Amino acid sequence: MIGSALPASANVVRYVGFTHIQDNQIDGAAFRLRPNEIGLSIHWLDYYSDLSKEGQLNRVRQLIRLDIGAKAGFAELNVGETREYLDDELPTLRFVHAPSPANDRYPADPAHSNILGLPRSDDEDMAIMIGDMIAEVILNLHPAVSGG
Repeated sequence: MIGSALPASANVVRYVGFTHIQDNQIDGAAFRLRPNEIGLSIHWLDYYSDLSKEGQLNRVRQLIRLDIGAKAGFAELNVGETREYLDDELPTLRFVHAPSPANDRYPADPAHSNILGLPRSDDEDMAIMIGDMIAEVILNLHPAVSGG
């Protein structure tokens, strides 16, 4: 279920596989929708406001519903800065809180969120441009594996 908009001050991370990281730079393809997606999965770091940045990242590492690769990373974005940077090209961009409930396989993930309003994969030129623009405003690239 789609929730409320994240505040402009929020910091989020997106898991980025090693194939999208080269020389500590992230390829904009990491921010493009796949054909079956309506949004990109992210995690709201500030949801865990009582933890340090490393504590926030560790909580994401514990709850993410992916097999984390040793050479992968977490790209950190600021919601307000990202929206402002893309506003002229993509005013539909939204960051929304979308907690994942617990199920038989995973515990609840209360900080899970989504980036919505991205161009569909069939609009390839626009999708490439927007993905590259998002990559330009990455604040930090954190190791996906703790201590990595």
